[in-house]
Amino acid sequence: MPSPVARRSVLGGLTGAAIGLAGALSLSACSGDSDPGPTTAPPTPGGPDDPDAAVRAQAVQSEAMLIALYDATVRRHPDIAGQLREYRAQHLAHQAAVQGAGPTPKPTTAATVPAQRAAAVRALRAAETAAAAARQRSCVAATDDSLAATFAWIGASEAQHAAAWATGATTGDDGATAVAGTS
Repeated sequence: MPSPVARRSVLGGLTGAAIGLAGALSLSACSGDSDPGPTTAPPTPGGPDDPDAAVRAQAVQSEAMLIALYDATVRRHPDIAGQLREYRAQHLAHQAAVQGAGPTPKPTTAATVPAQRAAAVRALRAAETAAAAARQRSCVAATDDSLAATFAWIGASEAQHAAAWATGATTGDDGATAVAGTS
């Protein structure tokens, strides 16, 4: 009658065999006998080999237009410049996050700002809402997961800006309040 084999002996033998096989494979990989084939560097963000170049460029241009709108609104309504500059700075950060290697674009159209503060706030809210929706589309179009996550972060920020402008009131640096629904 054969003697029983202990389970620990079998497991120990299998572990030893696995370690030996892993060692042999790692030695053959380091021996230089095999050609790993061509290696390719990852694409440069914003470069000619970037598969997300078009969606990236569109987002950067959109941020440039928002920055120009905030700049024009600061010039037109300096009494709310503090609030405007905070959101403008966030748009600069958004632009830098997706820019990649390309140059900083100039807006394709001049920003027009209404003379009345409440109307200007409504224009900002509409621009932020449109930008948030565009970033959602950018997120879906991006092939790079980290870029898609960046677009999601930017879209959330822009949606928050739109919601903040939609709350109905902005307080100017002079303490005056403008209600977004009135003129």
